[in-house]
Amino acid sequence: MKFSAGIVHRLLMRELHHDGPDDEMRFMLGHHSVRFSKVDFYLITRLKFRVIPNTARNAMVANGIHQWYFGDLDEVDYEQLRAVLWIGVFEKQYNAVKLCLLYMLNWILMGLDEREKILVWQIRLVEDLDAFDAFPWGAHVYRQSIFGFKHSLDGQRERLKKRQQAKSVDVHTVETYNIYGLPYALLMFVRTALVLTAAERAERYYEGIGEGGSLYTAADRVDVAVPDPIDHTTAGTSDTKGSELEAGGGTPVPHIWV
Repeated sequence: MKFSAGIVHRLLMRELHHDGPDDEMRFMLGHHSVRFSKVDFYLITRLKFRVIPNTARNAMVANGIHQWYFGDLDEVDYEQLRAVLWIGVFEKQYNAVKLCLLYMLNWILMGLDEREKILVWQIRLVEDLDAFDAFPWGAHVYRQSIFGFKHSLDGQRERLKKRQQAKSVDVHTVETYNIYGLPYALLMFVRTALVLTAAERAERYYEGIGEGGSLYTAADRVDVAVPDPIDHTTAGTSDTKGSELEAGGGTPVPHIWV
């Protein structure tokens, strides 16, 4: 599935306040309030969920990938890992697998900035491939993703408010921003939610609204009580690169007719 930054941006623009768990999000699709939770994330990714174990007890392996390729550096960054993979010389059979797992975890599943460092506990854990495979990465990646989704518009919202207060000429300037986590999960979530919504309306139509009639009943056209939309006060279009999004001026519209 091709990534669409525009769809993710417009979904985040329709985030709703809610009284549910802090690790969930609510969005307005049409006049439906839909919930994105760890259940949805699991059904989309099939990554393991359970209590995250304490990894502090894992010791660094002698002559492991940390010592072989990074000289026991306290921190390993994206460029260092990419350089090792690019050279492609591996002393042991599974070293390439371990290094690729670290790359996939940090810069695909968690969508980290290239300036971020690989956490040392991950290097220790990947030395035992069985333990790495058994780790509840679903719980870990979901926690990181929810945090990234909820805070992705924070800076843009504040900067836009300042421009509006100053009546700046660049109030509609388009800005780019990064969203961290696994935004592909949001894309799959939107796709599923829209299909279900469309199916419900089609079923309602065929049950007796009548040929040539409106797909929406009178009840559909009445405003329903929904949570207040979060005031992002931004609107924008998508960039074509990765999960980098653009935000410009405008006011969010809480109802989307799908």
